Amino acid sequence: MYLVDTNFLGHLEYYYPGTVFPSLWVQLEQKLFTPQVCFHQEVDKELQRWSHPRFGWYNTHIQKNQILYPDQLEINRYGEVANWVQKDRQPSYKPFAVTDFFTAADSWLVASAYRHGAIIVTAEVGAPNGVKKVKIPDVAQHFNVPVITPLDFLHALQISV
Repeated sequence: MYLVDTNFLGHLEYYYPGTVFPSLWVQLEQKLFTPQVCFHQEVDKELQRWSHPRFGWYNTHIQKNQILYPDQLEINRYGEVANWVQKDRQPSYKPFAVTDFFTAADSWLVASAYRHGAIIVTAEVGAPNGVKKVKIPDVAQHFNVPVITPLDFLHALQISV
């Protein structure tokens, strides 16, 4: 199962706009909205706040069973993620970085992927020694959660233009 980060659609729209790569978006429509690809409830909320026409496309095609909601096991995993980010990670993150991480969907995305054994799809790049921003790939790596780029995800879905 793949768990998609909020930045995925924005990244694709920026680098592969539908006006230039229409076949990509047709293929993506067929392969993104399937049970093997999920969006966390918090990612869905962030996408709803996104004021881009591409959200309408997402909202039209997303299936209710593709949105994951926290259960008790995920909440437990979230606690583990929170503890590591706030207390155990060395070097320690700056307080504002921790706040930003917990304010965004990122923390739930990692906890959910950890809980479900999912692969995270994100455009974010890790910064293993960074302290000013908590990066999804760095937290995911600590919990042995695989992370792939949007391009790797397109390859995995066998999408080509």
